[in-house]
Amino acid sequence: MTMRLDISQKKLYEKLVILEKYCIKLEKRVSLLEGNAGEKKSSSKTENISVTQTTNQQKKQTKKVKKLFDKYKMNPVNI
Repeated sequence: MTMRLDISQKKLYEKLVILEKYCIKLEKRVSLLEGNAGEKKSSSKTENISVTQTTNQQKKQTKKVKKLFDKYKMNPVNI
């Protein structure tokens, strides 16, 4: 039973590490976009999308990941 639990914890930790790396990449992208805050981006397929709207969503997701790490008392791994 404990062996199975250890394996599942290890898999969970590996997934959280991957998620954290993804969040770091998103944070870099957000900081780049914040330099252009207030401007509008447009593409040929969609309507105009506010840059600040997408950055706020990404910040909320990053906070959720940090809460998960705090909840399970895990140390974030730097890239």
